[in-house]
Amino acid sequence: MLRHLIPALIALAPAFNSSALASVPASETDWPAYMAQHDLVWDKKVPEGFFNGAFLGDGVTGGMVYKDPAEPKGLRLLMGRYDIIAHSMIPKFEYCVPRLFAGDILLTPAGQPTEESLRLDLWNAESRGATVTDKGRLEWRTYVHRTEHAFIFVVKASGGESASSLRVREQWGVSPAFYQKKVDPETMADKLPPKPVTESRDAGVTLITQRLVARAAHAVAWTVLQPSSDTRILIATLGAAYDEKQPHEASMARAQAEALERLAAVRQIPLATLDSTHRAWWHAYYPKSRLDLPQDPAWQSFWWKQIYKFAAASAEDSSYVMDTQGPWITNSGWSAVWWNLNVQLSYLPAFSANRLDVGRSLLNGLERMHRSGVLSQNAGKYSADSLWIGRAADFKGAGTWGEEIGNLTWALQLGWRYYRHTGDERIARWLFPLLKGDINHYLHLLKEAPDGKLRLPPSRSPEYENCMKDRELVSDANYALSSLHWALRTILDLDTRLGLKDPLRPRWEETLRRIPEMPADETGLMIGSDQRYDTSHRHYSHLLGLYPYHLVNPFADAASADLYRRSVDRWASLPQSLQGYSYTGACAMYATLGDGEKAITSLDKLLPRIEPNKLYTEGGGQVIETPLSAVESVNYLLLQSWGDTVRVFPAVPARWRDASFRDFSAEGAFLVSARREGGRTTWVRVHSQAGSPLRLKIDGFASTPAIKLPPAGKAQPLGPGLWEVTLPAGSAIEFSQAAPH
Repeated sequence: MLRHLIPALIALAPAFNSSALASVPASETDWPAYMAQHDLVWDKKVPEGFFNGAFLGDGVTGGMVYKDPAEPKGLRLLMGRYDIIAHSMIPKFEYCVPRLFAGDILLTPAGQPTEESLRLDLWNAESRGATVTDKGRLEWRTYVHRTEHAFIFVVKASGGESASSLRVREQWGVSPAFYQKKVDPETMADKLPPKPVTESRDAGVTLITQRLVARAAHAVAWTVLQPSSDTRILIATLGAAYDEKQPHEASMARAQAEALERLAAVRQIPLATLDSTHRAWWHAYYPKSRLDLPQDPAWQSFWWKQIYKFAAASAEDSSYVMDTQGPWITNSGWSAVWWNLNVQLSYLPAFSANRLDVGRSLLNGLERMHRSGVLSQNAGKYSADSLWIGRAADFKGAGTWGEEIGNLTWALQLGWRYYRHTGDERIARWLFPLLKGDINHYLHLLKEAPDGKLRLPPSRSPEYENCMKDRELVSDANYALSSLHWALRTILDLDTRLGLKDPLRPRWEETLRRIPEMPADETGLMIGSDQRYDTSHRHYSHLLGLYPYHLVNPFADAASADLYRRSVDRWASLPQSLQGYSYTGACAMYATLGDGEKAITSLDKLLPRIEPNKLYTEGGGQVIETPLSAVESVNYLLLQSWGDTVRVFPAVPARWRDASFRDFSAEGAFLVSARREGGRTTWVRVHSQAGSPLRLKIDGFASTPAIKLPPAGKAQPLGPGLWEVTLPAGSAIEFSQAAPH
């Protein structure tokens, strides 16, 4: 039942990615030892708090293992799931429909702890540790099973710790905003659901049911097995249901049935089998790409932790779009899905890092929302042919807040990137009607101005309204205009590629000719035509035309290069309000310019802001997108594939004298591997998965490299470091040169 909302889009899963694993021989890397270097480790003493915890997840369900300040002797595993939400909200208190806490697994020692340890084992996707007390010793490990979707918590006790407690604690289904704002929920009990109900069932099962204010409910089923005198295994499963047309009892029964049925199934599986099937999935996941930065172990290790986090927060067969929390819910005012940057940045590891399968929850989620009609409903009076989404929504996709034009377009740009990275035409055909509906919304809004231009109504440039004292909306917002420029160019390209000859094509072409160019002044791109960039602003909403849309090619001509550089420099020159994702965005923009030094200088400003467990907080609580976006920022220094060119080592900072990557994905459905030694490029391999044309730019060779071509392959030099390459699908080209002495 956990995947009950998964649409048919899963049938379109790209077949190309399977070759990535085959290109990295298993004998080449001792993966357990290699990944162990990047584990999160606390020895001797484990600090209290959520951000000193080990995070676990199966892509939909998640848990955080940490020392609970409320019970400092023991460990708390805080459970969460994307669809455990309130389904209603308290006006003027919450921004949107919030996620809810599901409950906690608690391990409480019998004695007083004298020594503790905690480790997040990335390779096996589990947390483990030990607690020594004045009465004995507890050894434990826990994980969220990738395919069975259950919490598994194994404890081995010795001495007097055989009397330790292992149980699930219920959680009242109230918004995390109460705890973030330090408001006692009891003071607003009349607006909240009743407390959860706990009951005992047969075979040692305990069931906790939370009825909600809306016609919804969620449940936790759990039991403790004891296969030997010193070992206990707690298994916990979750259920959730919502049906606004049925009475509460129907949703409660469905939530209970899901939790109980899953628990009954999982408890029949031997622990050794659960361990092996869970680990098998993760052991196949990691080798799909690899990054090595010998001179920069901090960024290399951070990258691998985010690769782990991405799969823990997204799943290939899920239709739950990642929200700001991921499956790890904590005290926050942002516990919903935010569409004006957060969703888009969260999915960036899918692309160059070659994690496209795991990131498919975005495509599945958009398809589910489209089929349900909610994206049309968001468009209000234009719902007959249009799609739209506002600033924030719950997982169902309902959201009209914000007066922002461009949120859905930016999300669909990721769908376009999926198509370009896989070459799978089925994704393009899926994307086309969504993009068409999105553009229809713009077409309804456009009005002819006296100068003959087609202009959008004043709108927000997220979140620059906080920087203006007298108004919130701007004319010709670059956020909206750049999104429309990209959408029109892309749908025309898709129409040509797919041979559709859509009847709206002439109107798209005319609209593209008549909409204004992105407004700019002597400092670069403006917020809008009536608002220059004059106040520090964390969001790069006015710069989307530079990145990620790449509407401005700084290598096309001197004017484009000047506009690009002036725009980024101006934004970076007012640093007072810049935050974590500002630095990852600036890194990618400077890397696009080929300026590796400014790029890494910007990116380095992120690390001091990262929490001990490599999560991130800003404003009202945890937001997961910023660390995830750093994956693409790091990769942009090594590989870029926007426009019509794949660029290898385009912006490598001087301190990365040695660097290598394996099976990074590039537009055109290419897998690229490369090595840099002693400050020089020594080897590049490009594997074609779809037989697409390839324009390849390689920086850093000392002289013309040796080229190894497959039969029927061609490589035509076009200039220094630039080649036009023809590769049949399934073949590869290699460039090599001896390492410098």
